[in-house]
Amino acid sequence: MPKLKAYLSLSILIMLIIGSGMDASATPLLDDELKQSAPFNSTVQVIKDAQVTNVEAALFVFTRNVTAGENFRAEVLVLRDPETGLSWWGFHGSSDPKRPNEDLISRYIANHKFYLSDDAIGSVMLSIPDLWFKESLEKYPSMADATSNALKHFKSGLLTGNEHKLFYSIFKSINIAKNLPFEFFHGDLWHPMTKIHAKLESVRKQGSNWTVSLSGADSAKLDVEINANYQITRTILYPDHKAKN
Repeated sequence: MPKLKAYLSLSILIMLIIGSGMDASATPLLDDELKQSAPFNSTVQVIKDAQVTNVEAALFVFTRNVTAGENFRAEVLVLRDPETGLSWWGFHGSSDPKRPNEDLISRYIANHKFYLSDDAIGSVMLSIPDLWFKESLEKYPSMADATSNALKHFKSGLLTGNEHKLFYSIFKSINIAKNLPFEFFHGDLWHPMTKIHAKLESVRKQGSNWTVSLSGADSAKLDVEINANYQITRTILYPDHKAKN
């Protein structure tokens, strides 16, 4: 399985996504091997029409302990807009079954931005070198129905493959680092490369196109315009940096 580039502090996040680093041909998890927690319920902020609104959120923790090989843990997040019924779900995988359960939803969404329109709810996540997208058009009459659907698809995905195949089947990615100068991420080249500065600031969707805004080192700002085919159509760097052609 191709490995993503991982940089310093943000490498932690990509490790959570990819999980234990096992090969994609690993043995699928059986449903009766999984232990499911009670839901952690809260709300999550999303952007709709340039305004902040809240949607329902529920997070479930799945674990599996094994005597040989890697232990398994996954966190499944479900979101639902109470006004439209639009629902979204995603998950992170980890090989650490003892990961603390405090502030799970806040930690899950730390590098995400969520948006809501009249007919879709979606997310963008930054994990250098990529932006990861997931959009949903599904509507459910209750949070219980949205949760039931999400957990059904999550479990069936594990039964037919494994967490790696499941993740790549539901998320789309775009490599943004190849379009940017090194200084955007690390600042002055003479400084030790001990910190990466890129941060996801906002996501706007107009029609079928996204504009994703990031901040970088030395107050640099970046707008990336992306079309419906998940292709970068324009990159704007300011004030002083230059995008790669």
